[in-house]
Amino acid sequence: MLARLPGRILNKTRHYLGQVNGAELSVDRFEGELAGLLLAEAEFESIEAMEAYPMPDFCTFEVTNDTAYTGGALASNGLPK
Repeated sequence: MLARLPGRILNKTRHYLGQVNGAELSVDRFEGELAGLLLAEAEFESIEAMEAYPMPDFCTFEVTNDTAYTGGALASNGLPK
């Protein structure tokens, strides 16, 4: 039923990487108009663990607080510049 509702489509595949340096990591690989965009997500036990976590080598930019990379913004506006 939800597929029949009007809206924008966002296609991605989530890859679970498991524990990496003490954080649970996953990577979203986007398809369609956002093909080529990869977003990594890490889950932490505490704020201190998050602040001490080294950015993985395969990551280029920190976008946690960048609203242009939220699902709604990506679906509405496409890939940020």
